[in-house]
Amino acid sequence: MKKILLIQPLLLQENLPPLSLMYLASILENKRFKVKIIDMNTEKDYTRKIITYVKKERPAFVGFSVIIGLQILFAKFISKKIKKINPLTKIVWGGPFPSSVPETIIINEYVDVVVVGEGELTFLELATNIEKNNLKKVKGIVFKDGENIIKTKPRNIIDMNILPTPSWHLINIHKYAKCDIFLNVTRGCPYNCEFCFIPTIGKLRGKSAKKIIEEINILLTKYAIRNINFSCEGFLFDRERINKLTYLIKKNNLNFEWESWMNLSYILRGFVPRV
Repeated sequence: MKKILLIQPLLLQENLPPLSLMYLASILENKRFKVKIIDMNTEKDYTRKIITYVKKERPAFVGFSVIIGLQILFAKFISKKIKKINPLTKIVWGGPFPSSVPETIIINEYVDVVVVGEGELTFLELATNIEKNNLKKVKGIVFKDGENIIKTKPRNIIDMNILPTPSWHLINIHKYAKCDIFLNVTRGCPYNCEFCFIPTIGKLRGKSAKKIIEEINILLTKYAIRNINFSCEGFLFDRERINKLTYLIKKNNLNFEWESWMNLSYILRGFVPRV
């Protein structure tokens, strides 16, 4: 069974569950890959744990989810450590910042592949092909081929309803007890602000109300979570879905507090969810 290590670099701010890595893990685990997540924000002595895992388990590749700022420095620091142990270990960076400037990231000597855009299906193809050196067939990546830098065809945006439930079992969810537990229910944005990375993940779309209820139920029944943050810019964009979601929450007597980001224009247009 192939092993894959996924790392959340240090944020130096409020600890948030590594939701993007848990989505990657869930789709990989469904195809019988063995996945390990190390969140540098919650693990003590994370450098030693990462190095020990790489030495002992020899993963097919190590993936980093990188947003911006100091995360870049920490990801580079750990990537360098891993390459020093075993130069043949493949290092893969993904996330908002690498997706925005993949050609800049890939010239780093410690990075072998950059995933551009949504990573779930791309990471799955990488896991299948990376040891075969057959990366040209993997859509949505930039990688090194000797002295050349290759950019493959872009990947179509993902229907979020096909994604498995995040692999919450791979983290200690109670280490994040001081913050709300985030659920990602939409991706993309109807706007195109120049300062924002959200346009890099495509047009706005989201999960069905039924799919969202399934994920909420897992958090409430299995992990006793009572505070959920719908962490997405477009949560309120689809009125029909939100009204159905709030109806199902009441119908199923789901008792929890929730919050979400929203654009002020929703309120100005008179739309407030039925809560």
